Amino acid sequence: MFRRRPLTGCPINDTIVDLSFNAVGAVIVTLWGTAYLTDVSDSLSERFDQWYETE
Repeated sequence: MFRRRPLTGCPINDTIVDLSFNAVGAVIVTLWGTAYLTDVSDSLSERFDQWYETE
């Protein structure tokens, strides 16, 4: 039916391209996630400060 390529049949160039795309994607997600989650963590911090405020 279908012929499968063995795992070792992938050329090294394909692996390098995959790793490069993964690295670029990781940088993009890191930058976006840092900007997004900074606002979320600040909001949560303020909310917890209000809940546990002692006078």
